[in-house]
Amino acid sequence: MPALCVALAAGCTSSDPAPVPSTTKATTPSPTPTPTPTAANEVQDLSNAELGIEFEDVPSLTGAEAEVYNLLSTYQTEYWRTMTTNSVSPTFSVISSGDVQATMKGIVKTNKDGNITLGGVFSTTISDLAVDGDKATAAICDDYARMTVKDPNGTYTPEQVGYGVPRHKDVTVTRGTSGTTGTSWTVQTVKVEGSC
Repeated sequence: MPALCVALAAGCTSSDPAPVPSTTKATTPSPTPTPTPTAANEVQDLSNAELGIEFEDVPSLTGAEAEVYNLLSTYQTEYWRTMTTNSVSPTFSVISSGDVQATMKGIVKTNKDGNITLGGVFSTTISDLAVDGDKATAAICDDYARMTVKDPNGTYTPEQVGYGVPRHKDVTVTRGTSGTTGTSWTVQTVKVEGSC
């Protein structure tokens, strides 16, 4: 098995093996972004069998909590779309901070450089959502157990590339005003913190 680095949540860290260099560029059609959720009064389940994303334990929330949940559901959907297309979803420019967008660009670069292709099914759970005025926090548990991983040298299980255990992410979100969208929530930080 080659040294393989699958960048999924925070890119490769210094303890990860280097990605496999690639001499060819994959071409990917521009993805169709998921519509940004509006200020909905209830939670939307964005599970999508065609994309391969399943939301687990979808709660019943209203008001600002539902708005934040829907934003994070959109974030997770576009995260998985980005992982499976190796192209940064344009929706990130609307729903996330510059730092989060830069992280996503780095992940795509790493996977493209290694000619890594991801697929299969990605399960995610958004929980511990707390809203305090214009700030919110949440926990996300990402389960890659049914993900597929390929590179020019073969196919690998999630365990073989270090994703056999679900990963915990802490997320911060803020609400602000924008000239084009009015008041909206934005994903400010996403930090991988162990397993869940």
